[in-house]
Formats: sequence, C-alpha cells, structure tokens
Amino acid sequence: KTENYITASCIINNHIVYKNGLPVFEEKGSELPDFLVAVYRHFELQYPKFHKMDYLSKLGWLANEILLQDVFDKEKYNIIYIEKKIQAIFNDIKLVAKPDLILKEKDTGKNILLDYKTSVPFIKEIPNMKKIDEYKKQLYLYSYFTNEQLHANIDIIKLWFLRVNKWYEFAYNEDEAADVVNWFYSTILDIKSEEVFPPCDIKKNAYFCDNLCSVKEHCKYQHNKAHQK
Repeated sequence: KTENYITASCIINNHIVYKNGLPVFEEKGSELPDFLVAVYRHFELQYPKFHKMDYLSKLGWLANEILLQDVFDKEKYNIIYIEKKIQAIFNDIKLVAKPDLILKEKDTGKNILLDYKTSVPFIKEIPNMKKIDEYKKQLYLYSYFTNEQLHANIDIIKLWFLRVNKWYEFAYNEDEAADVVNWFYSTILDIKSEEVFPPCDIKKNAYFCDNLCSVKEHCKYQHNKAHQK
C-alpha cells in the first residue's frame, strides 16, 4: 500500500523540540545559542562544524538529524560532508552546488552522495522515471563537480524521498555524467542565445514568483499582476 502522507516530522519552536507531534526536549529560559547547543548535546549529535553554522543552518541541521536517528543507520557510515558548498568554473560558467550529504560506507569504502527530496514521484510503488531522470541530471552534476573539486570519487548516488520514506539509488557512471555535463553546457548556450523570454504562468507559479524569485521586485509581469487585482 502506498503511503501518501508525511510519515515523520520534527519541529523546533519556542525552546521545545517536537518529534511526530510530541515534545522530546525542552529548555525554557535559555538564549537561542545556548538552547541549540543543549539540543545538540541532548541528542548526542556529532559534527565538528556545527558550532560554526549560523542559527538558521543549525535549526535545519538539528531537525534533520533528529529525524534521521530512527530511520537511517548512521553507524554504517562516516560523514564526509554536510551541505558542502562546491564552487567551480566550467567553460567560463560559474557553478555552485550544495549536496545534502556525502557519506563513506564503512564496510565497502564506497562514497555515497545522498540527496533528500520532498516530492513523491511514485505511482503505485513504481517510480515516475521522467521525474527521476530530472533528479539524476541534477545529482550527476553535483557528483561530477564533487569529484573534480573535492576528489571524493562518488560511487553511488541515492535519492531519499522523505514524505514516503522511499529510496532510489544508482551507481555513478562516468559516461553518463559526462553526457549530463555536455547537456548542461549546451543548455546554457541555448539560454544565452535567446533574445525573448516569455513569462511563466504567474498564477500557476504564484508561490515561486512571490517567495523564491530573486528578481520579483523588478519583474514587470509581477507588477502587471498587482494591477490586475
């Protein structure tokens, strides 16, 4: 039976940590920096760079780790990088990638690039390969430049669909990675050669236009939408 709902949650609010709706840790009265350290110590988490993170990053990392404690056997892996920022220049194109997690499997020594997704690209337990292939392109780019910049030599790529706790994994293939990089470069060239950029469907993409777009303050289509209200 396919589960089409959120199977686990972690909320950190008002100095209380809630897991699956139940309070699992509380420390009232402390300042935010002290509270975050207290959570880190209470759940016996280990990550040397935790103390260098900003507060928002710490909150996200803590919630993620608390969720992982029950569904991911961390004892089988060594953590190599968490959201490591990778910067590269490819044919004069500046790239920035931030893989969620890079692990080394203790038993095999294989390096694994793990990425979390909140989408549910499954139909009756069968993965929607059109959507999976889009993710594969993204993660092949991550892996290619991770190998190039960090010399991590990714062996396996895993997708973890959090909402339904399902996995999809595939072995890193150098030829396929090279094909994706060439596709990426040709796509960039196509974009650069374009002269006309029609607007997206403002209503259909309202959330992204209103909250995520970095040029929304200057977009004439956004202003037109405001006048139409």
